[in-house]
Amino acid sequence: MAENNIQVKSMPNLVDQCWGEARPQRPQKEVQHLDITFTGRHTLDKFEDVKNKLGGKVDCLLVTTLDDIAWLTNLRGADIDFNPVFFSYLIFYPGDENKATLYIDAPKVANLTEYLAANRITVAPYSQINEDLAKLAADQKKIGVHTSTCNAELYRIVKDSSVAIQDHPIVHLKAVKNPVEQAGLREANVRDCAAIMKYFAFLETELRKPDHGLNEFNGARKVDHLRTLGKYHVQPSFDTISSIGPNGAVIHYKPEEDTALPLNNDEIYLLDSGGQYLDGTVDITRTTHFGGKPPTDFQKEAYTRVLMGVLDLERIVWPGNSTIAGKDMDILARRALWSAGLDYKHGTGHGIGHYLNVHEGPVGINRVNAVKLLEGHLLSDEPGYYEDGQFGIRIENDILCVKHPKHEGHLCWENLTVCPYSRNLIDTNLLDANTIAYINAFHQKCLEKLTPLLQDDAAALDYVQRQCAPL
Repeated sequence: MAENNIQVKSMPNLVDQCWGEARPQRPQKEVQHLDITFTGRHTLDKFEDVKNKLGGKVDCLLVTTLDDIAWLTNLRGADIDFNPVFFSYLIFYPGDENKATLYIDAPKVANLTEYLAANRITVAPYSQINEDLAKLAADQKKIGVHTSTCNAELYRIVKDSSVAIQDHPIVHLKAVKNPVEQAGLREANVRDCAAIMKYFAFLETELRKPDHGLNEFNGARKVDHLRTLGKYHVQPSFDTISSIGPNGAVIHYKPEEDTALPLNNDEIYLLDSGGQYLDGTVDITRTTHFGGKPPTDFQKEAYTRVLMGVLDLERIVWPGNSTIAGKDMDILARRALWSAGLDYKHGTGHGIGHYLNVHEGPVGINRVNAVKLLEGHLLSDEPGYYEDGQFGIRIENDILCVKHPKHEGHLCWENLTVCPYSRNLIDTNLLDANTIAYINAFHQKCLEKLTPLLQDDAAALDYVQRQCAPL
């Protein structure tokens, strides 16, 4: 850029200057240790895994991403809505005795003194990170830095001593769920689906009443409440998307109390929601219709083609020794829509954390993600179709990459979601016999998994039994 006489200089944080003494204090809620019965791996074991991934290339690793810190330390917090993380930095020192320094406001971990000591984690003040990095740089230590996530100020301090880490070891290790995490995610998904079925059964009954008083906003609050009744529930995993009719076509719609549309049983209803549980993070979308004014033929075709895309992706089998990535699978979810001249303007799937962020890298299913898919990766499968000003359709399952049960050396997807699809919106004329049989088998699985959790709700059990009847 020298020929244009342009220089890039760092400058103080203008937001900090505007805040001045009025800057809000960082949240001070206690950080909690997530037990081995949920994590499946001790922190010291994770330290060893990270050390092996680094391969002796650095003297220390700077970790700035909050979910990476939470995963590595087996700790969870409550500093950011919907994400069980806590404000902190961490420097990991690989060596004969792996250790780390956690930069955090000390009162937040005062309850964890013994745990931290046992796992060779030293606590330092949050603001001390700059000083300690400067000293490491002055001592000419090789500091591993993930340049795409490190903030500009910390990178300025370590730049001359930094070793760029392109594929962050923690990011990749975290994305592969171990057997304990996988088991927890399966159970969390069943409990979450039970809450959704209770909600849909409630809506089916209430929306028949002329004075039901339900709208998109209080409907979202209702399903959020039903989740709280499930084992290990902590909080929602994101703001619930509860949208009727034209609002369903707004992909990232959020209902507001003052502007929420009344719910009804004449239009298509889209619910995209999920929960954070100690044993897993859940993200599910179901689009349904409660049987008032019948859906149009085009609405049924659009829904069925979206469903075909969900199932086309879910049923793929591929060789595990290949470089197959999300970019290679995105077309599967669009094929049935494309054949009718339809499409959707978002990615098909994102990675999901284990009681962590509902959107988690590095894997994804879209047209560009080239990260190889591995056993243990958990992603969403969520094609859709959106008719502006009229309706929106999206179906989302949480799918886990597993070994194929018959074909040695091959991988496939296991669908963890056990919410039945909307019978009122399926056009069976578009489906072949094998797909109908596959849906019927899935619905039988839903019925088996959900029935034990719906014994206290006769309406919900009846609703699920009717939705799961053979097509």
